[in-house]
Amino acid sequence: FVSVFSVPYVFSVVNKSPNPAKTIILTLTPRNPMAGRCIMSGEPLFIGADFGTQGVRVGIVDPRGTLVAVADSPLVTNFPVPGWGEQDANGWWRAFCLALPAALEPLPKNRHSSIRAITVCTTSTTSVAIDADGVPLSPAMVWMDARSAPEADAIAATKRPELDYCGRE
Repeated sequence: FVSVFSVPYVFSVVNKSPNPAKTIILTLTPRNPMAGRCIMSGEPLFIGADFGTQGVRVGIVDPRGTLVAVADSPLVTNFPVPGWGEQDANGWWRAFCLALPAALEPLPKNRHSSIRAITVCTTSTTSVAIDADGVPLSPAMVWMDARSAPEADAIAATKRPELDYCGRE
């Protein structure tokens, strides 16, 4: 599990375990000298949380977009049947709750109050059925899950004009 960024970083393992079922968090510290200045100044900071297929990444940036700190927490995708791809939807929150404090950790505590906003992005076409209280009823079907391919093919065969707006798929 490797994240690629456009500037060099120092990697440090926060929680190392030989058991792949345990979470490993990688903290990346920017080598950019502007980031050190920003951490110490009173400038506002912003958090971005990226919920991807392989993990949750939390980055903290200054108003110029300079990456101040970032951390990752991996997610597991299960393939119980060929063509299926599933994730534990509750695992997304657990991963975020690990990545966020790891990203905040390099900042001095007095800088936490400088965070002004948070934004979240997620993978597309991931579906999870929930009950009335928002509790997942089953594992989430991630974007690579192909169990509905026969139904998708049947819909595409209709050639309905609405399909022009979604790539005819």
